[in-house]
Amino acid sequence: MLMFSIAACSKTVTWTEEIKLSTGQTVVIERETRHLPGGGEIFRNSGWRPELYIIRFKHNYPSRQNLEIEWRTTKWDAERVMDPEMPLVLDIDPAKGAPYIITYHGMKGACFEYMRYVFRDGGWYEYPLPTEFEPFPANLFLAAAGLDLPKEVTLELKHKVNADISYRQRLKQIGPKQTDCRA
Repeated sequence: MLMFSIAACSKTVTWTEEIKLSTGQTVVIERETRHLPGGGEIFRNSGWRPELYIIRFKHNYPSRQNLEIEWRTTKWDAERVMDPEMPLVLDIDPAKGAPYIITYHGMKGACFEYMRYVFRDGGWYEYPLPTEFEPFPANLFLAAAGLDLPKEVTLELKHKVNADISYRQRLKQIGPKQTDCRA
């Protein structure tokens, strides 16, 4: 069942989502997308466009168990009519135990640009990705801009939806470069 909140001409969609970490562990996170009126063809002519993406989850540090963490969009792409950066990956750095998020930030000329945020000392900090790195798949639900989402997104549903041919490969796979100029 889909949950909407309509206030001041906006809509909010919330759901829980299973994600598989690079360690093989599966965790459940909370996701939220806030929409504003607008949205043409790129948003499937829904009449709404994403304004803000939010991710909430609990993380265990050796010094603090079940720490509640929230990430929110911090950048908007002016070249694409102020689209918010789209989260593609949530994972835990196995060496440091720190959560990180990789987003598609937007267009830089004709190229996609990825950003990385690392949670440390109680906040999110931007750390650039290396110029080149080993590519890896997105593990977050690519249909997060939609309005008609299920209340629960399982790994199986996500795999099916993310495999849809309408999603560009550069959203499905991050890298091997920080800036991706593939057609």
